[in-house]
Amino acid sequence: MSGFLFVVPPLTGHINPAVGVAARLAAYGHRVAWACADPALVRRLAGADAEVFACAGPVPGTPGAVRP
Repeated sequence: MSGFLFVVPPLTGHINPAVGVAARLAAYGHRVAWACADPALVRRLAGADAEVFACAGPVPGTPGAVRP
């Protein structure tokens, strides 16, 4: 089967909608993994057995892309 990598920011509102999609893909036999700056948050929302790769967060000293 195929593999799917969900790359998400460490925000509940971005992870939760993808959890259902990831669960369905896994139920069909696909390998599902996650990449997030907060692996513990993904495991809490997607399940303790979720395969999660830690990735870097914001670069220190770099302004974020926040819009007013």
